[in-house]
Amino acid sequence: MLTRKELVAVMPGAAGIADRVVPALDAAMQRFDIASPARSAAFLAQLAHESGQLQHWTENLNYGWQGLLKTFPKYFKSEAEARQFERKPERIANRVYADRMDNGNEASGDGWRYRGRGPIQLTGKDNYRTCGVGIGVDLVNEPERLETPEVGCLAAAWFWASKGLNALADAGDFVTITRRINGALKGLEERTAFWTRAKAVFGVAPAVATPRARRGMAGKATLERAEKPVKPRATGVGKAGAKAEKVPVAPAKKARTKVATPRVTAAKKAGTKAAKPRVAAAKKVVTKAAKPRAATTRKSVSKPAATSAAAAKKAGTKTPKPRSAAAKNAKTKSAKSRAAAATKPLTKARKPRATVAKKKATGRSRATSAKKAAKKAAKPRSGAVKRRRAK
Repeated sequence: MLTRKELVAVMPGAAGIADRVVPALDAAMQRFDIASPARSAAFLAQLAHESGQLQHWTENLNYGWQGLLKTFPKYFKSEAEARQFERKPERIANRVYADRMDNGNEASGDGWRYRGRGPIQLTGKDNYRTCGVGIGVDLVNEPERLETPEVGCLAAAWFWASKGLNALADAGDFVTITRRINGALKGLEERTAFWTRAKAVFGVAPAVATPRARRGMAGKATLERAEKPVKPRATGVGKAGAKAEKVPVAPAKKARTKVATPRVTAAKKAGTKAAKPRVAAAKKVVTKAAKPRAATTRKSVSKPAATSAAAAKKAGTKTPKPRSAAAKNAKTKSAKSRAAAATKPLTKARKPRATVAKKKATGRSRATSAKKAAKKAAKPRSGAVKRRRAK
């Protein structure tokens, strides 16, 4: 049974309304089997966050433009659009809750009519209808009844049970509980703080789960599970148990070593025995197959190489000589012809000069030759004279 003291210990802000809420809240929790310490702690922690410690029984949609961009980025894309809706709760509700949860379009007004109500903030026409059937109240036509403690607490307990949250509370899965209520993990830190306080109030063992959130692989916050350290059996059963457990450990180790060593040695021996003949056989096969091949290849390589070299030498000696002689003759002939061609014009041009000089020289020589001729002519005459005289 829930008491005022327990409620205020979990939600200090609910002290002013506790006397009105505790009877209706306790009745709703008993009806939907939220009675164990674990379930009560998780249930009240979620209510504390959703209703602002039971201070707000209707959803507060009085957002400024910055709050709209942060809270509802899907429905307000720009600052200019958000400024048109700031501080207008009815327009905001009709925009963000239109065409979903069985609500009509934005102009129907269903978003504002079936906005969040009660301590669990029940939202949407579909949820109003289903919850009304579950608790026996026509909430579609009388949605304001959720703002009363009797109907509001009953609706919150019905929603909790309909979502299967009792089992999750027993398992300590507070993150999944938050996701099923909120649709996301908004306010997880505050919810977890209330849960920690509620567990201390109701005496829930802290080993169920720790209220510390961490980021998982998918980038979503999760809670780290607290696991109790498993004590060894030896400490639980005493010294006799410890001795009894140590006995099978030693034989197991010995048996493993005994079995393992012969297998290893046997494998080594078998491996060496099997490997040696294989290697030797492989070497023999390789050497036998390789030697004749090497010899044949050497012979085949050496013979054509020698013949080709000899042919190349013979061809090299025969063919280049006439070519080199012809080339030399051609070179000498061309050089001589070039030299002759070069000297001919020089001789032709110089001959007249030489002839002039020769003519000058010949004039002198003619004089000398005339003298010699005169002498010769004079000698025979003198000899003839002498002969004649001698006669």
